[in-house]
Amino acid sequence: MAEGQSFEKHEAPVTKPETGPEVDIESVLERGEIVDSRPLEGAERFDVVEIRDDGKGLFRPKESEARGRPLRVQLELLARLISKTAELGVVPEVVMRTVNQEEGTLQRFLGEATPAVKLEDDCLREISDEELFRAVLFEHLIKAADRKLANIFLERTKKIWLTDHDDFMFADAKEEWNQYNYMLGEAKRRGLKTEINDESREPLRRLVEALERLLVDPREIGVETVTPTLIKVITGVKQIAATVLETGTISI
Repeated sequence: MAEGQSFEKHEAPVTKPETGPEVDIESVLERGEIVDSRPLEGAERFDVVEIRDDGKGLFRPKESEARGRPLRVQLELLARLISKTAELGVVPEVVMRTVNQEEGTLQRFLGEATPAVKLEDDCLREISDEELFRAVLFEHLIKAADRKLANIFLERTKKIWLTDHDDFMFADAKEEWNQYNYMLGEAKRRGLKTEINDESREPLRRLVEALERLLVDPREIGVETVTPTLIKVITGVKQIAATVLETGTISI
């Protein structure tokens, strides 16, 4: 994806603007009045959606799954659930929404962020250890198999956003895993400590519980029943999270 997605206020999972009340981005995406939509230049089957008074969203219709890319909608929703429940804050808010009579995902438009592919090669070196650790933990949980600079976004504050979580990204949705990952590569370069702290444990426990519930009732990620591939993906993430809790560390 060549362009970001934007609410001008930014912190995850709930944004706090410099002034005024907190803005619940997911509620805006779910219920905000859509006043316009247009195709995103250079991106297949994405629309930029204008939301009255509250910014923009990026819409991907579910119909695009029919063209050889199964589970795109479900896996993006799953990625957000993982990031939010584990309190990592690295995946932009995304919800199911109908736009122009098409069902799909509407994701926060990162207009204040720049894809890393448009920045200097060493741009990830400017990220704090704390921010990098959150991204690395997320990548470890999903065994991210297709992380490129084009789906890493950086704000001027060096806040990281990770996007494009489809059947190419989740290793358990494909047969092989590309071992190189930009996030993991930067973590190895700087010798990032991989032990989780006590504050990370409770969110990870909640994630394991949420994934167990999802195997029974997957409606939160836009489906009525789980397919064998979804079962494999959800079970894989749950097992990794449980292992991190048991060992107290992540593997890079």
